[in-house]
Amino acid sequence: ISKMLDKIKVLEAEKTNLSALVTNLHKEISKLSSELSLKNSEILNIGSIKSKLVSELSTRVNDLLEESEKLNIKNKDLAEKDLNNHIVIKRLCEKIASLENTKPVEIERITSKKERIAVFTSINSGYFEHAATCFKSYRLKNPNKFDFYIITKDKPTDRQKNICASAGIKFIFDDLSNEFSIGPKWPYPSECFWIFKGPQIFADMGYDYSISVDADTYCNAELDLEWIKEVKLIGGAYRLDVASVKSDFPSKKLTAAQFVTAANKNENLEQKFGKFNHSSLSINSGVLFYNNNACKEFDLHKKMVELFRKSKLLNVPRKGDDSLLSLFITLNDPKLFTTVGPEWNYYYSFPEIEERVLEHVKIFHMIKVKPWRIDLLFSVQNINIRNVIESWHKIQTSIMKESHSVWWFRPNKGYNFGDEITPWLLKKMYDVDLTEPCNLADPDVLL
Repeated sequence: ISKMLDKIKVLEAEKTNLSALVTNLHKEISKLSSELSLKNSEILNIGSIKSKLVSELSTRVNDLLEESEKLNIKNKDLAEKDLNNHIVIKRLCEKIASLENTKPVEIERITSKKERIAVFTSINSGYFEHAATCFKSYRLKNPNKFDFYIITKDKPTDRQKNICASAGIKFIFDDLSNEFSIGPKWPYPSECFWIFKGPQIFADMGYDYSISVDADTYCNAELDLEWIKEVKLIGGAYRLDVASVKSDFPSKKLTAAQFVTAANKNENLEQKFGKFNHSSLSINSGVLFYNNNACKEFDLHKKMVELFRKSKLLNVPRKGDDSLLSLFITLNDPKLFTTVGPEWNYYYSFPEIEERVLEHVKIFHMIKVKPWRIDLLFSVQNINIRNVIESWHKIQTSIMKESHSVWWFRPNKGYNFGDEITPWLLKKMYDVDLTEPCNLADPDVLL
């Protein structure tokens, strides 16, 4: 009985302790409830402030609309500016109304991706500087319309990063060398095929449409791209018979089947790949327009990899992106492909022929003579080629000014002719003025 009484005392003590703990827990719960209530009040207050700010902004915009309507337009230029302001303000009002209850992430997606187009190229590090000049030609003629990307496996140097950053270019690092494994002595690198993964990448990033361009293309005009909304899968400029272009323009259009079989004269490709679609026109892959979401749903990248590997297994490899694309076109529904005129990818200029098509061409594709060949400026007869080379050089020079601190060196012991001539050369070549030499320890020393 004595032991039982002792145990009862112990249990009663533990009960007392538990009661104290329960009381403390109730206090903590009460405290947390108070804090939660306070946070909820703060959240409601933030929502109220947001609604008030949106309401005030809408009111202010409406006031601006009323004020702008009262302005007296005195000339045509002012009238055009006023009209543009009305359009911008109206769109702002519409966005405010549609985005009032939209989450911030969704707002960013709508404003920065849905209304813009991704322009990209897939290259190795040897073409980074050329891509910067190429992309800037598109940006200058089409401000605030495109975002620019390079798909590559190579890491840029600090100098290349500066150049691309000044041209508004971002890098996407990927390595598809195993998926598009090229053979020895192939004329084009594996990177040329990587454009076919671009649409999937940009669909995931929120872009509805994208354009792949070769780094030797030059944008010659503002691009009206309303028609890109009609692209079911891929669009591009139809290919002409190059032999007849020299004598007659416009010339005979080539079908994809004609282009593919011309490269494999002794092969019956239809027996190996299946029945060809002989009506579809061939599209040059130097400039391609994509419906990103359709390409992702169609699994374009995977299908291109499978077709590339199959052609190698059948001993009729597609050694270039043009050849692979044309074979792909022959094997699929013609409705998936949209063709536009050659002015969207004009690569028919020949160095020895003088032809004036400058005002008609939207995008020049410099296949015969590369646009960075400034040394050929005065030796090429064709005015189109000369014009692009000269324009390219001006853009390249402006990028250099934006992205580099250019230095020159003077030895401590005196003067050296090879060093002293550097400022003169830079002034002549790039219109850059240098007054003081640098220390060899300075960063980013170009010369």
